[in-house]
Amino acid sequence: LVTWLPILAGGIAYASLHLLPGGAATARDRAGRRLAAPGTPPWQPAPHRSEYQVNDLRQEAISVLLGNETDGYIAPARGLYTHQHLWDTCFTAIGQRHYDLAGAMAGMRRLLGAQWGNGMVPHIIFQPGWKYWWDRRNWRSWVSGSAPRGLATGGITQPPMIAEAVVRIGELLPDGERAAWYRSVYGPLVAYHQWLYRERAGHGSGLVLLI
Repeated sequence: LVTWLPILAGGIAYASLHLLPGGAATARDRAGRRLAAPGTPPWQPAPHRSEYQVNDLRQEAISVLLGNETDGYIAPARGLYTHQHLWDTCFTAIGQRHYDLAGAMAGMRRLLGAQWGNGMVPHIIFQPGWKYWWDRRNWRSWVSGSAPRGLATGGITQPPMIAEAVVRIGELLPDGERAAWYRSVYGPLVAYHQWLYRERAGHGSGLVLLI
């Protein structure tokens, strides 16, 4: 649960800032339960949300994300999962863009900055320092000639949510800035998807397969 809190918060931030009223937050979530009418079963969506309740939910979601800010990105859970993760970064950025667009862009750029020479974007970028030496040693990314120099990462990837997050960020940028943003990440994105189709789609269906 702790691992998924920032992702959940990113989703709530996205829903409350972009979709509500009629958004995706439901009474099943901890914060959503407070929004349900008395007697509403916990699996049913809250039927109505006042402006005060929506703002309260938004601030709770943002507070979770702010509490996990770490060195240029939002960690899954500070003190437990402190490294930058691919999926977490993407889902979080989709929510974060509504209150900190520059921060969402920075997190995505940091993620793409760990791209391997063969195009793969790793699922984890490890923090430096002696405290995490064992995490880095478990993966030993430095033994691969494709791994980035001076940066320890995982040796696998996660399903490709990067392009989705990039586009969602671009939706909130003015036209000129949007074009510049897309240009800045276009090369790494193409290389990543080429790697996926080259290395993870060899079973004849044309679909990328990640296990």
